[in-house]
Amino acid sequence: MTQPRGNYNALTWLQEELQKSLAAALQSVQTYIEDPQQSESLSRCVEHLYQVNGTLEMLNLDGAQMLAAEMQSIAGYMRSFPEDKQNLALETLTRSLILLPTYLHKLNEKFPDNALCVLSPINELRLLRDKPAIAETEIFQPDLTVELPEGIAPDPARIAPPLDLERHKIAHVFQHLLLTWMREQDDKSLRKMRGILRHLRLQCLQQKTTLFWWVAEALLEGLVHRGIRDDAFAKQLIGKMASPIRLVCEGDENSLLAGYPDVLLKQLLLVVARATSYGPLVTGVKQSFELTFYDQASQLIGHSDSALQEAQNALLEQLEELKERISQFDTAEDQADEAVNDISVQLLSMADTLSLLQHQQQSDLLHSQHTALQKCLTTDKAYHDQLALLADDLLQIEARLRQTDASDAIHRQLQKTVLSECLNELASIKELLILQSNQPSDDIDAVNENFTNSLRMLAGSLDILNIGKAAELFTFLANKFVDETSLLSSEQSQQDLAEILTSAEIYLENLHRTGQTDENSLQSALQRMQHFGQIPTAQSPTNETNTTIPLEISVTAADSNDEYSPEAIELLDFDLSVAEDFSEEETEAEALPLIDFVPTPIELDDAETDTVDQALDFIDIEVQPPQNIESIELQQTTENESTNGWRFAPHINSEIAEVFVEEANEVLNDLQLLLPAWCETPEGGELSTIRRHFHTLKGSGRMAGAETIANMAQAIEHLLNQVLDGELKVSDEIMALVMEAVPEIQDCLQLFTQAQSDFTQSAEALTILARQLNEQHSVLDGLQAETVADEDEEDQALQDIFYLEAEQHLQTLFAETAILQAGKVINKTMLSAAHSLKAAPILPV
Repeated sequence: MTQPRGNYNALTWLQEELQKSLAAALQSVQTYIEDPQQSESLSRCVEHLYQVNGTLEMLNLDGAQMLAAEMQSIAGYMRSFPEDKQNLALETLTRSLILLPTYLHKLNEKFPDNALCVLSPINELRLLRDKPAIAETEIFQPDLTVELPEGIAPDPARIAPPLDLERHKIAHVFQHLLLTWMREQDDKSLRKMRGILRHLRLQCLQQKTTLFWWVAEALLEGLVHRGIRDDAFAKQLIGKMASPIRLVCEGDENSLLAGYPDVLLKQLLLVVARATSYGPLVTGVKQSFELTFYDQASQLIGHSDSALQEAQNALLEQLEELKERISQFDTAEDQADEAVNDISVQLLSMADTLSLLQHQQQSDLLHSQHTALQKCLTTDKAYHDQLALLADDLLQIEARLRQTDASDAIHRQLQKTVLSECLNELASIKELLILQSNQPSDDIDAVNENFTNSLRMLAGSLDILNIGKAAELFTFLANKFVDETSLLSSEQSQQDLAEILTSAEIYLENLHRTGQTDENSLQSALQRMQHFGQIPTAQSPTNETNTTIPLEISVTAADSNDEYSPEAIELLDFDLSVAEDFSEEETEAEALPLIDFVPTPIELDDAETDTVDQALDFIDIEVQPPQNIESIELQQTTENESTNGWRFAPHINSEIAEVFVEEANEVLNDLQLLLPAWCETPEGGELSTIRRHFHTLKGSGRMAGAETIANMAQAIEHLLNQVLDGELKVSDEIMALVMEAVPEIQDCLQLFTQAQSDFTQSAEALTILARQLNEQHSVLDGLQAETVADEDEEDQALQDIFYLEAEQHLQTLFAETAILQAGKVINKTMLSAAHSLKAAPILPV
């Protein structure tokens, strides 16, 4: 649905011709690899690929045709590549020539052609020719007019479950939940956010708006089920949802239609397409939009049986030759070093082939041997012992390869099929558990029977595959439900069961995707099983009383027929009355980064503030008991000792210093990623962000008392301002200076956290050099330069930075102040925001 369909009937007739041409092209490349003097073999390869390219274009197979065209271009460019790049190009071209025949064999109506399936090899080939990579969003064109499933399509007769929260405050609550999740990484906040999205979806009367909330809700479901990674990009997408929520809540459904987020929807669909979980929302979105391209791409890793067999036979021949070479190796010969280096390089090539054949353990073994041989070359040159170890490893690898035959391929296919069914069944069990947890059934015997049958079916399926430990795990759980009929009435048992199922799901998903077992996740489930239903002593109940407010979603009779009702029931957990205890120790973890999304502050009058305080009173910030004189004295003696092991000088405020160090580490990590890209393409857009990072180091460093870091950051910031204003051109000297500043600041920071001055001679020298470049002076008399530039001469660019950062910090203070009650403790997030605001205006704005 995201690509025009090809002519698969015609492909059936032309398949044999295409396979012959690709096999001939591969043979030509192999001939050239064996004897580079036979350059005419490359010409033959280009001719074969030209025929394939034309045929695929005629069949309207865009993805396959794009790959063939890039292969043809690389083969034509091959002679012009330098030797090192030519080797990489030949390896990449060979992999593509093995991949494309398999891809063409698989293409049919159920496995449609899609460029996203083969985009990775396409971009690898393009980058070899110094062409820009093709972005996924350039290719992905979903059909947004797709008919929604019956349980998802808007229904005027269906009543949306009530949300006991004023409509214009929903966006604010969503933002607060997002911040809480990013800080705490708790599933509860995710489920509450999902409850808001479901409420908005069920209120929609237009298909287009319903579609958006459905896909957004599927993203959150994938995160809860661990099928989508909670990386920075996923967090950015959730942050961007705040704007559509505000459009709907402050206006109506037509407001969202007028400002429909097409780009955001496309990004959400691509993330959901990568999901490895099997929840009903993710599955429904994938089926409706036919988002199978990433799943198809994973199936191409195995390649065809013939290609596998050919690659394996070639690898066995290499193993025989290498064993013979090692047996005849003489450590006393004149060219021993060169011979060992050749063997080491050959091991890397063989390791890549093993990885291609899905023998990852054996591939890692050869990588380790390569590293060991390289170490021998540079140290003691004890080749004999290391080569003896290598010979033993080669024998083991050879034995493993000779055990692999066609039956293994059949077993792998059977395993993938059975595991897919197991994962689907496991998702159903999790939904049933959520349903029972939020809306307990009166017929507990029927519920236990359903759990028991599903768990025994899982155990039987895994037993067929000889996955014994996992089968025993599910058998144990099934017996638990038989022996203890009131098992689900215990909150601790429900929690243990949920954790066991999650660990088991991770284990099975990894086995399904890679064929490799992740014993850590299974071991975690087995350990939890040994203490099933037991309350840990560290988590014993307390007598604390929590303040609650009625903010729940109920399921009406009209909504009970929802096709995805188990998922809908999960959202009963959207109860902001649950007290989340943030002790002082917890809140002094690391400060919360806000990624790229910037929530707009909500202006509230006094009455509204009181209402929001009540609505968000589920966060219970711990009230510290009164301190006596002894405790105050003890605190003063240890106040400069950080919980992270940092120590600060006596005149340094430890709280401010700790915030600065955390912020500086984040900034330096970002700079290590941004600076290489900027040096590669100085005209790119990274320089403004780099300049802003040095501005942050300057203000925060001066506030914390790290004067050397602040002075160096200020000098570099001024230098980058000159570059951005066009007064200075980017030179190698400027690039080298900025690159060198990062490790130098890290060294200064290390001293600062050891109760020492952050001053170093090299840092001072870099600061002076930055000032010299900034002023374009050839000579500068050392340390007599002014430490602080004249405040009145600061340009408008710094004002812009201040306004941007101040807005972000004020938004954080808005969100945190809304929940702060009299007598409560100010948390680390508020301290960090206030600290940054206080630091920014000092110099220069």
